[in-house]
Amino acid sequence: MFSEDEIKLGDKKSYLNIKRHAELNVIPEKTDVDFVIKLRKKVELSVVLPDGYPSWNTHHPVKPLITLRLLSDNSILGTNIRELSSRFYHWFDKIANTGEPILLASIDWLQNELFNELLVTNESVTSLSTNSILSNNEKIVCLWIISHHIRSPIKRRLILEWSKELELTGCCMPGRPGLVIVEGEETKVSDSLCPR
Repeated sequence: MFSEDEIKLGDKKSYLNIKRHAELNVIPEKTDVDFVIKLRKKVELSVVLPDGYPSWNTHHPVKPLITLRLLSDNSILGTNIRELSSRFYHWFDKIANTGEPILLASIDWLQNELFNELLVTNESVTSLSTNSILSNNEKIVCLWIISHHIRSPIKRRLILEWSKELELTGCCMPGRPGLVIVEGEETKVSDSLCPR
């Protein structure tokens, strides 16, 4: 199912011990199995199968421990690992409480999400290049505004609404200091500084 480049065993002794016990048809010693799977050369999936997995028990399920990691050379493709992780763990928590094996379902879910993410990224890159062709006389700028703090959710919402009206991108991060990043056409960015 996976090539040697796509799957790496963590503790080979544990794996060999389990394999030997399976061949002898004997219950193995209590041991965890860990390995790493690379999906589409974009995400690493670190998996630990604890002793007792799968438990087949809905009251006290034994869940695998799964950690997602974005591979550094693909960070420019637009994959938001926090959002992907959040969606994955939300899905995983709903499914994992059955006590049944869910590792293959998890891999399948992630592969589908990565494929969908790739389609969305390609569409957004196409629309971005189309927009920049239409207004190629205008300079694109990125403005960082460091504020004392941006604690009010109302102010943050107004900043985001104003930037949408001006067709700008960026983000607003609360804290001390607060940070507002505005990206877009130069005239629109300067308009965002002084709302009328």
